[in-house]
Amino acid sequence: MYGPIYLVIVLAAIVYGSRHGLPLGAGLLLGSLVLLLTMGFGVEASLTVMVRAMREPATVSLVLVVLGIAHMGMVMSKSGAFTNLLDDARALIGRPTVLMTGIPALLSMLTIPGGAIMSASMVDELGDELGMTAVEKTTCNILFRHLWYFVYMVHPMYAMIETVSGVPLFRLFLLGLGPAVLAWVTAYKTCVRVTKSIQPSSGHRFLAARRLIYSALPILVVAVGRGILRFDFISTVAVALLVASLYGARGLDLNGVLRHAYGQLAKRPDFILGLASLGVMVFQIILVETGVTESVAQVITSYNIPLPLAAFLVPLALGLTSGSTLAAVGMSLPLFVGLVPAAVLDRYVVFIYISSLSAYVISPLHLCLVLSCEFFGVDQLQVARKALPTLVVLVGAAALLLLI
Repeated sequence: MYGPIYLVIVLAAIVYGSRHGLPLGAGLLLGSLVLLLTMGFGVEASLTVMVRAMREPATVSLVLVVLGIAHMGMVMSKSGAFTNLLDDARALIGRPTVLMTGIPALLSMLTIPGGAIMSASMVDELGDELGMTAVEKTTCNILFRHLWYFVYMVHPMYAMIETVSGVPLFRLFLLGLGPAVLAWVTAYKTCVRVTKSIQPSSGHRFLAARRLIYSALPILVVAVGRGILRFDFISTVAVALLVASLYGARGLDLNGVLRHAYGQLAKRPDFILGLASLGVMVFQIILVETGVTESVAQVITSYNIPLPLAAFLVPLALGLTSGSTLAAVGMSLPLFVGLVPAAVLDRYVVFIYISSLSAYVISPLHLCLVLSCEFFGVDQLQVARKALPTLVVLVGAAALLLLI
């Protein structure tokens, strides 16, 4: 009876903690323990359930995969693969209007807090070439960095969503592609303004294309190996990480190659992301163990709350208040996985992710938005207004998936 009330209190506490420096994973683990204790589990029983949830094969697998993907991105950044990928993309494409959307999207593969600041200077330069205003440049930097998050099969979030929901990676990609394309077109039409005469750059495009493929090999390994061929996730990410560590080792002897690879892999992984993945999985298991999911379902039924409306409002509120798509998805998805009929689960998963992402993009706590506005010297509210048509199209297109 009191399960939904306890859940709201716990979620509010997790959001408050994340806004004041508490890692999301730690907040979710503490919240899971509090739920167990308030729902009548004793201390010993609560700790037993927590440990069992942490040792679940799916939990261990997800933590390893997320750590591997995040580490792969860091290795690609440190080895220069991302820099070369961007340079070759510019030589291959040449048109500033296309690069304005493409450069933030490419850099979004680096899943680091405030990562939009990395593309800000390039977007600023391209925007000046096109004659765009500061608000337009800021909005482009934010939107085109985040619009493709849910179709990047190499994004750590995808690994978490697939594990929590059981919906295959490629299925999520196919369902998310339509809303992403419509949102991209809307953003392009409303934000990319050309007021100057521009000339496409020329260069050795065949050579640039070949180098670009070489730089992007680790990403292609994950996308094809896991997304299309459905190979084991851990093995696929391990191979991709190895490929990333070998970047730039051509021409070395065997010992040189081994030393080069070891030097790349020896860097410390992002344990905060791993902790977040652990917290999400444990939180999902605890929601079921305590019967909270069933209680929430009863509340929705008894008050006649439409499931699509609930699946929109909960992640929307969490995305706005937490300023973290990981927090919004990580807290809302485990709840709705137990409520949504299996036949439409895949569509709801995409809808929940997109609702979370849309709110997160314009959250005043979103570090990318904060840093981009500082860089370009504009107000957050101006950027939010400029981005709103794109986000409405994005959420609307995802909502239409529920009717198919």
